[in-house]
Amino acid sequence: MPPNGKIEYEWIKIKIFLNDADLQTFLRNDNHRNVSKNGRQTLRCCECEPATLHNMVVSYRSCRSLKYQTVVGELCPFRYKIQRCESKNVNHVYETVNRHLDRDITLVDKPYGLCSIIKEEIKRCYSQRTRKLMDICITLASNHVNNGCYEGLTMPSTIQVSQLVRKIKNSDDENEFDRVVSYQVNYTIRMQRFFLDVDSVMALIFLISK
Repeated sequence: MPPNGKIEYEWIKIKIFLNDADLQTFLRNDNHRNVSKNGRQTLRCCECEPATLHNMVVSYRSCRSLKYQTVVGELCPFRYKIQRCESKNVNHVYETVNRHLDRDITLVDKPYGLCSIIKEEIKRCYSQRTRKLMDICITLASNHVNNGCYEGLTMPSTIQVSQLVRKIKNSDDENEFDRVVSYQVNYTIRMQRFFLDVDSVMALIFLISK
């Protein structure tokens, strides 16, 4: 390991995806479960011609497969690196030269959580006042069957949809509470100023009337 404690990976480009849906399908259907790691970085794009300067978003995903039975302090060395051009919305996918260290290939990973594309669609429905669980599920099913929006992705259960809607609703309730508190504080300040002004006017009238 280098002196700074960071592992230097060697990368190989393996895929180019022209839209986010295909990228999500690829990641979800990988037979080794992978999870997002270390957030995202915004850098100058190095995938396109340098004629125009624009940004790319770099993100990483780590292997968390059950096939690799981890012990304390030991993780599978396999990684994905995704470089997304902000100008063309193209995703360049790299993988490490280090391969998976499978210890039990009979184990099968089960994807967990909602795909980000489906999450965003549920949030869009909610923001447009489509908030009943059944209506949201019908919208997702219609997008999938009629438009093929989620081809290759695992459709969410009603429980998963319900949990996300509840989470969004709770966030809205907290924001509403903050708005009410803010309004009350501002109202109190305005009323205090009003009465101070009234007191000043009354004092002036009293002096003039003497």
